[in-house]
Formats: sequence, structure tokens, C-alpha cells
Amino acid sequence: MSEAEVGAAMKQGSRKSKSKLPSWYWKIGVGIVVMIALIVASWLQEDAEDHSNIKFDYPDHADVRPKTCPRLVTSSGPRNSVSIIIPYLNEEWFRMKATMQSMLRHTDMGLIREIIWISDGCAPDKIFAQELKDMHRKVQVHVNVKNLGIILTKANAAAKATGSILMFLEPHILLTPGWLPPMLNAIVENPKLLVMPILDVLDEKMLYHKGSHGHWRLEWNLQIMYSNPLAVPDYETSNKAYHSPATSGGIYAIRKDFWDQLDFFDEDLLEWGGDHIEASHKVWRCGGRIEIHPCSRIAHWFRNSIQQPYDVKVQQVMTNYKRLAHTWFDGFLDVFTAVRPEVKDYSIGDMTSIKQRRKKLMGGTCKSMEWYVKNVDMELRHEVEQIRTQLPAPGKFRSSDDAKVSCGGHMAPDCSSCSEGMGELWCNGDCEWRNDECIFQESLRRAEAARIAAVTQAQVHIPQYSKVTPKDYKELMASAEAFENKKNSYG
Repeated sequence: MSEAEVGAAMKQGSRKSKSKLPSWYWKIGVGIVVMIALIVASWLQEDAEDHSNIKFDYPDHADVRPKTCPRLVTSSGPRNSVSIIIPYLNEEWFRMKATMQSMLRHTDMGLIREIIWISDGCAPDKIFAQELKDMHRKVQVHVNVKNLGIILTKANAAAKATGSILMFLEPHILLTPGWLPPMLNAIVENPKLLVMPILDVLDEKMLYHKGSHGHWRLEWNLQIMYSNPLAVPDYETSNKAYHSPATSGGIYAIRKDFWDQLDFFDEDLLEWGGDHIEASHKVWRCGGRIEIHPCSRIAHWFRNSIQQPYDVKVQQVMTNYKRLAHTWFDGFLDVFTAVRPEVKDYSIGDMTSIKQRRKKLMGGTCKSMEWYVKNVDMELRHEVEQIRTQLPAPGKFRSSDDAKVSCGGHMAPDCSSCSEGMGELWCNGDCEWRNDECIFQESLRRAEAARIAAVTQAQVHIPQYSKVTPKDYKELMASAEAFENKKNSYG
């Protein structure tokens, strides 16, 4: 038999042997493939879970979305893709539990890959790891043995997250119907988007109050503001996301790959204060956008300074702000210095590395501060014109015997004359802006000390600052003085 004939015979034999495989063999193979496909599909296309039988511990509330928002909204993005990140420090369990309960009630859990709670140095009895894990199988609890601060904690959690979308939340919120899909759909349309919900308000009893519409922006002193310019549509009638010059920093969604490209955060920012500033400038100036979606609503408990668990040191925060201004403000650094003269002597360390990192971001295509002022936050443009034209000449007030306080980059006879028509922008240094008045910080410190002493000794009632009006302030000072006189009369 020739070599060609042998080859032909082998091929024919091979075909015959294949054709003789029993039919059950093929059926089993197909069955295994179908089973694997069903398992994968079930994992990726997890059905919405029914949590209607759970007893919820917080009062129910009305649906406050605009009437034009669709009530049955679904996500056009991939399933099992969202990593929810929630840092916490010594939070009360009932607030954390309410946060999780509202999440289970109002979230298609098939969209969620993981829920990452990060205990940032909590006391042992404030970690609640098992309680959180018992609420859903997708919950993870990571524990920082020592308090690392909110900035580093967020960065570490984002690095560990495995979802394609990062959703940052806080531990004292209530989620509402349809809160997640509008943000996810917006990111599908624009992968370089940082998107936020409208924040409604929770009081201390977890009662829900509808918030006002507006957007977030940063003033030249880097204070975060929530304002309502005419450019913002009325979300009572609109279901479209709208532009926001800044993010408040606590609650937002962003693609993980875009987050990684933006190289968060500056590791020399200290513990707390400024991550929202870095995020705002990096997103807008490096090819992205920041938007607020009116069909996404989350109620947030806005704590006062006394209730905040983090030990927020004002000088530390101002040091972070100064470092951020030196990183991002370019030719507008003089404006920041004018409205934040108190940071003049604060050390911000070596800036070489962070400035080099900024130049390399997105291949060196990030835009300038001038572009941001002209195209993103036009209010800054108006403010800078006012500040630079009214900035006092060097030495103004210094020749006066009445120059007793430092504010707005100059000396003034008193805090009430500091602002000179600039309002809060020039009320700094020795002075502080409270209830539309520029007042001496020492007065606040003395009044607060007297208030604490008075409340402790039940001698006299003085209202807390969160409710102080200009009239109340005068009464507060009079009460403080009366208390001091009464204390002195007892020798």
C-alpha cells in the first residue's frame, strides 16, 4: 500500500471512529456546558432579592424624585459590577443598620459585586463586623487597627475593590427607590464621569427631609459651597443630570479605571480634609466631568463639628488646602494667599514629586486653572476680578493705631471692617464668618467655653452655635458675661 493510500485509510478510520461515539457521550458534554453557562449567567444576572419581609428600623418616607423620573428604572451597565465603599469611625449601630436596610430595600443587588465597610480605627465595640456580614453575603469588613484618616482609607479601599464601578457612600444615610441606576447609566454614556446624587437631609431621629437643589463648588479659600445658580435646572421638572463644578467628596460613583488613571490621592495630604478638592480638579481638568443626577436621591445626616468622630484639626486641614492650592492653582496662587493669610507659615513639605505626578497625568493633557475658571466655575472668575482689584496695597491699615486684627491679607481695626464688601472671602486670620457676620475668633472661643461651663453647672442656658443668629449671638455674649460675673461673685 502506498504512503498516500495509508494516509487516506487513516483519515477514513478516524472519521468512522468519531461517528461511532455513543449519543449519550455527546448529551453529557452538552449538558455540562449548559450547566456551566447557567451557573455563570445566574451569578452575573442575579435576580433582584426580595427583602420585603425585613423589619425596617427607620421611618418610611415619600418618593421625592422629580415626577419626570421613571419609577421602574434599570441599569444599562454590566451586572455584578459595583463596589460599594463605606468608611466609618465609631458610628452608632442604628445608623449603620439603617444604611444597610435601605440599601437592601432599594437596590438591585445583582448590580452589586461587593459592599466594603472599612473600620478606620474604631473602638472594638464599634466595629460591628459580624452584624454587618449577617445582613448580606456580599458584605466585607476591613479593619484598620489604627486610625489612618479618611483620605488614605478611601484610597486603600479603592485599590482593593474588584468592581468596575466605585460607589462611595457614608455610614449614616438612607438610600431611596431607584437611587443607583441613573448614576450607572450616566457613566455608561460617559466613562469619564464622576456622578453624584442629590443629597436630601436626615435629622438625628432619621427623619427624612427633602433637600434643596443646587450644585457644589469651591471658593478661592477652598471652602466647599452648595449653591443654586440660575444655570442649574429645576429638578422638580427635570430628569437630566447637570454640571457641578465640584464634588462634596463623600458620596459619588466613578469608574475604577478612570479613578486609577487619575492617580488618587496625594499621599502627603494629612488624614482628613481636601480629598474632594483633589477629586474636583483632577476630574474636570483631566478629561472628565462632574454631574449631579436629580433622579438619584440619598438622604444624609449632616453632623455638626461636635458630633464628628474624626479629630479634625483646623491647622491640619488648612495645611492640606495650602498644599492643594500649590499643586493646582497655577497663576492664581496669589488669590488663595490673599483669602487664606493664616496659612502663610504652614509647612507643606517638598512639592517636587506631586507636581511631577500632575504633569504626567493623562499623558500631560490636564488643563490649567485658567481653563477651569473660564469654563467650569464662572463664579470664581467673577470673584477673582473682585479680589484682585480690591486687594489692599501693602501696608494698608498698618499705620493706624487702631489696626488690631489680621484678615484678608491686611490689618484692620476690627473684624467687622475686614470684609470690605468681600464678605466671607476676607473674613479670616484673626476673624471668623458666622451667620453673615465677621467676628473675632477669640469671642467665639470665650463664648463656647462659657457655654460649656454654664451647661455643665446648670447656671445659665446658652444656645448652641448651630442655631446662633446675630441676635442670639449678642444674647449669648450677654449670658456668658452674666455667668462670669455670677461665678466671680462667689469668690
